[in-house]
Amino acid sequence: MNNRSVSGNQSSITQGSILTFLSMILTRGSSMAQSVIVARWLDPYRVGVFSILSYVLSLAGAFTDIGLPAAAIKLVAECRAGRRKDLKTLLFTVFVAMLTLAGLAATLLFFAADRLALVYHEAALAPLFKLGALLLILSLLGGLLSGILQGLQRIEVLAALGPVKGFTALLVTLLLLPSMGLTGILMASMIAEAMAWFLAYRPFSQAVSQDPSERMRFSWDFLSRGFSLGVPIFLSGLILWGTPLLVRSFLAQTRGYQEVGLFQVADSFGRLLLLLPAAVSVPFMPAVSERAAVEPHMVFGLARAGIRWTILAALPFGLFFFLSAERLIGFVYGASFAGAGSLGSLLILAAFLQSVSVIVWSFLVGTGKVWPGFTIQMASQTLLLALTMVLVPRHGLVGLGVATIVASAAGLLLGLAYLRRRFDLSLKGNGPLLATSLLGWCTAGVLWSLGWAGFLPAIVLAVFCLVMEARYMTNDERRRIREILRFVPFERGAA
Repeated sequence: MNNRSVSGNQSSITQGSILTFLSMILTRGSSMAQSVIVARWLDPYRVGVFSILSYVLSLAGAFTDIGLPAAAIKLVAECRAGRRKDLKTLLFTVFVAMLTLAGLAATLLFFAADRLALVYHEAALAPLFKLGALLLILSLLGGLLSGILQGLQRIEVLAALGPVKGFTALLVTLLLLPSMGLTGILMASMIAEAMAWFLAYRPFSQAVSQDPSERMRFSWDFLSRGFSLGVPIFLSGLILWGTPLLVRSFLAQTRGYQEVGLFQVADSFGRLLLLLPAAVSVPFMPAVSERAAVEPHMVFGLARAGIRWTILAALPFGLFFFLSAERLIGFVYGASFAGAGSLGSLLILAAFLQSVSVIVWSFLVGTGKVWPGFTIQMASQTLLLALTMVLVPRHGLVGLGVATIVASAAGLLLGLAYLRRRFDLSLKGNGPLLATSLLGWCTAGVLWSLGWAGFLPAIVLAVFCLVMEARYMTNDERRRIREILRFVPFERGAA
């Protein structure tokens, strides 16, 4: 029975990962389309004004949520597992807490709008900041909504929200941009956030109505637990946000803004590989939280499966992007950005290591070990900053790529070592897969250093690793691959 429940969790994670990955692709596509429309309709000056507005709103949101949406994932998953039955109380508590925080932040932004406009020497920003205060409330509540849906494991609803919000914002922008300008873009975002709540109404009502006898009340215990889980997640987010800013600032001072631009393109390219673990982590984290609440001894099977599936999926893509980075970056961004190719390859290798780290981090959050996860993140990012200051002045972008690889490897090793020491969790049984990964990356590194990179070597090496992976897959993994190819997640309703 326990094995069947773990297998069921793994199947749900697989299906949820596919839905989430497709959702991310559609959401990013609609976002890019909106960006192109805005850039073509407005002049560069107003686009620059809007970028400042977006940055301030994003920064205000990052400092306001204090990790509460991520904490809600674990708390809701525990309630769903039956460990705590007061789900109504939990939802009411986190909603009131987030609404209070969002209201305070929005009020501060509204009354500081005129002063902020003076800081940026642009009077047109003042009314936009005031309207953006309302958008800030809606976006923070939308982030909490996503966390709650993830905890409820309503992954299909969560996967639908991204594309629906993206396409809603795109269509409303097309309608309002000609007559309202930047105000129309803000209105489009607010309408998209409201649409998300409309779509989520039914899952919410179903969750709340599970126990009609339960009274909805505010719980200080839930609030305390939410903050204790959320604060280290919030601090980790600040580190992951602040470190790239410090790296870019140091790069600008020592090497100039041209290399900052090349790094920006290479970093965006490298993060493509992180779409895979990000998609896996969405269903993975609540599944771990639920399993840890009811059968703690069975949670390690999910961790091993999550790490293994991430390596299986990321390895061939990583090797392909590593060897084809220069050609792809030159084709997409133009010849002027061809200098970002070498750094793009190095950042792809770093992203492969980070992919496994994402699963380790999700496991730590799911099991409530958030502060150790924060400590590991802090150590990795501190090492990145130290190596950047040592290597960048002399070696430039290549030195930055090496620093990122070393820091990513250190973070992964620290995470795996903690899992081994704290949970007695190892990668036992994955020797052939790890050997294939090592062989693939060594081969890619030799080809890259000899100047034999390109589309053909990239395709050949990726296919070779796919064949090698297929040899070491279990029967259950082969069955799930067949399910993926048959689009089983989309047939679940018909079943």
